[in-house]
Amino acid sequence: MESPSPEWVRVQAEAATVSLIQEAVRRARGKGQLIQDLAELGIEGRGGRPKYSDSAVRQWLKGESLPATPVVFALALHYGLRVDAFLWQDDLGAKVARLVQEAAQLRDALEEVEGLVFQLVQHTGYEPDQRQAKRQAGATD
Repeated sequence: MESPSPEWVRVQAEAATVSLIQEAVRRARGKGQLIQDLAELGIEGRGGRPKYSDSAVRQWLKGESLPATPVVFALALHYGLRVDAFLWQDDLGAKVARLVQEAAQLRDALEEVEGLVFQLVQHTGYEPDQRQAKRQAGATD
């Protein structure tokens, strides 16, 4: 099995981060509470104010930007989430990609077989449909 591309790994990591944040917001019962919880965990801005705004969390949820890794781990620990569960939750996506690749290979093989059948018909002048018709005629005799 070949190694995944760095781009695939990056996309999977970003998707896992977004999924983890979505679950953290769900468990916090809203973005506002999540922001307060981050401040209580010591992740705060100057003067004890929240470091992250509602807008920042909204961007995280959309995958438009992502928090720093320590913030992701703090959220996971605080809400009892396993980071690895989010990393490989898109196993279905990997299976679909593998199936798409296999389908492309099967399509190529089918085209090759069709080409060989066409060459055979050209060479012999014998149509596969004629063979089936002869079988059916023989069955009715």
